[in-house]
Amino acid sequence: MRIVGLPGERVNFGATGGIVIDGKPLTPPPELKAIPWQGSITASKVVPVPHPFDVPPNCYYVLGDNPVNANDSRFWGAVPRKNISGKVISK
Repeated sequence: MRIVGLPGERVNFGATGGIVIDGKPLTPPPELKAIPWQGSITASKVVPVPHPFDVPPNCYYVLGDNPVNANDSRFWGAVPRKNISGKVISK
């Protein structure tokens, strides 16, 4: 999972499926640029969390890299800080 929304931020999805944080489009890494996040919600059989979504204090909004199969914050809301166990570091 990738953290895309910090405590106090408002997460939403743009008309083209991009991620919008506090009204500003998020620029994803190049390998994730073409992913339609919003479209994958509507294709799911799981009832999504209403958006825009306000991230509560001490919580984070996370998204999986495979949005069609990811069970992430779009479906169950924010993750409490206490449930985050580590940080991935990549070269």
